[in-house]
Amino acid sequence: MKRNILFLFLLLPGMASYAQHLHVTDDSLDKIVLAVALDGSAMANIEMKKELALSENQYEMVERLNADRYQKMLAAEQLYAANAPERSKTLQNIVKERDQVLREILSEQQMRHLLDLEGRFNVQFVSEIKD
Repeated sequence: MKRNILFLFLLLPGMASYAQHLHVTDDSLDKIVLAVALDGSAMANIEMKKELALSENQYEMVERLNADRYQKMLAAEQLYAANAPERSKTLQNIVKERDQVLREILSEQQMRHLLDLEGRFNVQFVSEIKD
């Protein structure tokens, strides 16, 4: 028993020092990912095209919609930086507008998938909530 305890006692520091010398193998991948310069609307466009299987026509409309939405969001963030309730209300209105336009662009199945991805599948569309 004493030999086993002594063996484990000597083995633990050896394993710990060995583990500290190991290197992460995906450092080069991390550097590549971090080097890609995409803004919010570009990331949203790519993700929506991939996840929702958008047609070219849908993609063009969604691309314009996302660019407009992110510009409005940036403007609202700057305009209401000191007024959190007004900023929140303005951002919610921007989301309502986007939902209304997306309902015309996307099919019902695509819209449901988008809401599922956003975690809003089991709630009403934000645009359907009455003020």
